[in-house]
Amino acid sequence: MLKRIVNHLFIIALLFTIFVSCQNEDCVIVYTTEDNQPIRLRENVTFGANLKRHVYEGGQGQLVFDAPVVEIGDSAFAENSQITRMVVPKTVKRIGYFAFYNCSSLTEFKIPEQCTYIGLGAFHGCWQLTEIVIPDSVKYLGEGSFCNVPLKKVKLSANLHKIESFTFRNARFDTLVLTSGIDTIARDAFSHVPLKRILNWDNVKYIGMSAFLGCAFDTIVLPKNLREISTTGFHGNYNLKSIVISPNVRKIGVWAFAYCEKLEEIIIPEGVISIGAHAFTHCERLRKVTLPTTLDTIGHGAFEDCPMLKDLKIPESVSFVDTTDCEEYYKTHAL
Repeated sequence: MLKRIVNHLFIIALLFTIFVSCQNEDCVIVYTTEDNQPIRLRENVTFGANLKRHVYEGGQGQLVFDAPVVEIGDSAFAENSQITRMVVPKTVKRIGYFAFYNCSSLTEFKIPEQCTYIGLGAFHGCWQLTEIVIPDSVKYLGEGSFCNVPLKKVKLSANLHKIESFTFRNARFDTLVLTSGIDTIARDAFSHVPLKRILNWDNVKYIGMSAFLGCAFDTIVLPKNLREISTTGFHGNYNLKSIVISPNVRKIGVWAFAYCEKLEEIIIPEGVISIGAHAFTHCERLRKVTLPTTLDTIGHGAFEDCPMLKDLKIPESVSFVDTTDCEEYYKTHAL
């Protein structure tokens, strides 16, 4: 009899423990919506726990799980235009692909401090989200994860090594502080962002195609470890007046500084061996260019449509100048 009572008490205690553990904040996602109605959940979304209850009362929704939530699964809340705010448990370690894709009314979200992974397009198209802190726990930030999000403030994780393609395209911040571990900025990572200043980027070794296309720099001092300026890297920086190129740079890519209309002078340092096609085309105020004695190749139309550039001295080291379809232009500019 006593043994049976002890067993019953043990079972009751166990059930109570499970009940309490599943009522704590680690098991609950809280949200609000514009229409004060519960959201429709997608099927087969993973959270690392089973959904037990979904209610909307007292002006907020609650998703209650039977265990701590450890991930926000792929496309979990995608295209949910009614969500205005969401609080996820601190136990979340992964935010999946397109998890909040086109949540166009989302104004507030805090990334948990245990999160290590933010997937492809996770917050793409969250048009009302203006600030985000990416905690130091995050080691991977997926392609386009904050693309088309009008962020005015962003703090990056100290454990990131790469800014993936399209990550912050069309954001709205004008100053960026990189963390010291970041050595790669991929294609279109900051294109069409009104950037005027970048701090702490000397460790960057690679800048991808169109990474800073259409930004708002007036002065750029390129990272000292950079070896190549990629295709269209700084294309269309209309306010750019001054560039300081690192002596470690070896190649200037195709269209790299095209349409930098306020650029007046450029000194290309010793060590550069190649200037790509149209690299400085349509730099309409460009008056003076100093070329290095290490230069070997000048691509097609590299200085095309630079009407104020009257005299360009080509070093004897240059073995190839591509004048395809530009013979008259190069004659005019003493090439």
